[in-house]
Order: sequence, then C-alpha cells, then structure tokens
Amino acid sequence: MISILKSFWHFLKAFVYYKLKGITPSTGFHAMRRLFVLTNGRFNNWFSFFNAIFVGKYSQLKKDQSGVLGHLSNQEIKNIALKIKKDGYYIFDTKLDDTSVESLLKFAENTPVKYLQIPEERDEVTRVKFSDESVIYNRDHIIAPKYVFSMQQLINQPMLQKLIFDPTLLAIAQSYLKSKPILDLIAMWWSAPFDEKGTAEAAQMYHFDLDRFKFLKFFFYLTDVDSDTGPFCYVKSSHHKLPTAICKDRRLTDEEIKQHYSQEHILELLGKKGTIMAVDTRGLHKGKPLLKGERLIFQLEFCNNYFGVEYPKVALPHTLESSQKNMFTEFPEVYSKILTQN
Repeated sequence: MISILKSFWHFLKAFVYYKLKGITPSTGFHAMRRLFVLTNGRFNNWFSFFNAIFVGKYSQLKKDQSGVLGHLSNQEIKNIALKIKKDGYYIFDTKLDDTSVESLLKFAENTPVKYLQIPEERDEVTRVKFSDESVIYNRDHIIAPKYVFSMQQLINQPMLQKLIFDPTLLAIAQSYLKSKPILDLIAMWWSAPFDEKGTAEAAQMYHFDLDRFKFLKFFFYLTDVDSDTGPFCYVKSSHHKLPTAICKDRRLTDEEIKQHYSQEHILELLGKKGTIMAVDTRGLHKGKPLLKGERLIFQLEFCNNYFGVEYPKVALPHTLESSQKNMFTEFPEVYSKILTQN
C-alpha cells in the first residue's frame, strides 16, 4: 500500500504539471507504469473511467461511417468495440486493396530508414536504440532485425494520409476508448530474420505496452504473414488482468506465458497482405522472430489521454485532400498532438 501511495503522489504531481505545461515529466510516466503493475491495471481503468466522463465523445462519430473499412453502421462499430473489449483484438473482414498495398511496398523499398542497433552487452533494462544513419532496406543484405520509418516520412505519403484521416478507424477508436480519441503514434517498419538476435529490443519477446493510460492500435499487414514470417502474437483477453506472477514491467519468455495461459489463448494472428487488425496492446503480445522472408507493417495508435511518452511533432503536408483537411479541422483534438500546420 505504501508503494502505491508513493507512486500515486509522484503521478499526481506530474499530472498537474502536464495539465499546466503540456509536458509529461519522466517521473510521472514511470509512476504511471508502476501503478499499473502495483494495481494490476486497476489504476488505468479508474483513470479512464473518470477521463471519459470529463472528456466526452464526438457526436459526429456516433453515426454510420464510410472509409477504409467500408460502410459501417453505428451498431456495427459498437459491436466491433465490444469484441475488442472481450478478446483484446479484432481482425476485420475488409482488407486494404492491392493497389494501395503495392504503392506502400514501393515506397518502403525506396525510402531510407533507421535500423535497430543491437547492444554488445545486455543488462536487465531493455534499451532500444536506432542508427544515426539511414539506409535503404536491402533484403539481400540484412544488418538488423528491424528497420523503422519516421513519422514525417509517413505523413507525407498520400496513401497513408487516407488511413491517418479515416473516419471508420476513428469511430472504432472512440467507441472502444469511450472518449474522444487522440492520434498519438504513426509507425511503419520492416522486420527480417536475424538469428534471433535483438529479440527484446525488437519487441520479439512477450510484453505489454503502456505509453498511455488506454489506447488502441490498428495494424496493417503489407506483406503476407504466416507462422514463419513474423506473425503478431497475442494472448487473448490478457488485457483485462494479468496473473500476479507475470504482472511485471519486463519482457517475458514463451515458457512463462505457457505456464499461465492455455494454448488456445496464445494466438498467432496470420493474414494475407492488406489484413487490418485492431489490438489493445496492453494485453501481452510480441512479434514472432522471423524464420524466413520479411514483414512490413503499418500502425496507427489512438489514446484517451496524451499523458505519457513524448513524441516529436511532425509537419502537416500541403498535399492533403479536401476531405482530409476537413477531418483535421473537424477533430483538432485528435490530430493536433503530433501534427502541426506550417
């Protein structure tokens, strides 16, 4: 109890500072993570409950929506959110079209990226560091298990702009988060076989994400993903509560997971290129190390409160379509945390 009270005091001071300055102190972020572990997620649930009361929802997103997921009625959106609430994930029937996938593959094959650097010595803390230099991903000369694009590179891509400003994704995020969603992360990366080196740094060991209080991620497979090419692995329903023995803020081995969950709960989410998934990665998950081939994945993350990890803002390009400009204008609180107008 003393640890909880001490952590809550550190969090409270940091949250007041955040509300005044708009910046999250590192002490507050670490206190939030400690409170998650100490209360087995209850602290995040309580915060999200009260946050939803004060923040509310966009009435415009409580209606039928059309976008990358096709036409969805308001009831269908609610049903999807309920399914995510139950299982922690949802795989959509609708896929990203082949033309869009091929366009993004071409972009990814010709754009310089940063690669993950593997430390020569490893300690108990997983430290993720990417190269200073940028390289073109070369499948014939793999130098790292993971290659990442910058948010500025991604927001400049017309095809990705359509996904970033898509109303169907936004409506599902709001329904699941039960409050106005905030876009807080845009990401895309290559994964490649690397003799299982850097599995912790490349998020290829089980863990939970906790950059925010509550969040929802949308993943887009841009290559075919089978059991050998790095499927996203998820422990079904683990976003609710963790077994006490593994409610730890660290990477977990496959053996530890198998000790506490039945095989039917330990899932490999396979899919053809274009597959779209919504996942609450507060649940235990990992990217399975690749045995062959390669995997390219695009991700959007929406949260209910921006307190947490600070990401650099990126400039909004002038190439947006009118419908995308309207989304930015209509929902400024969604996009203004990481996107700025020149």
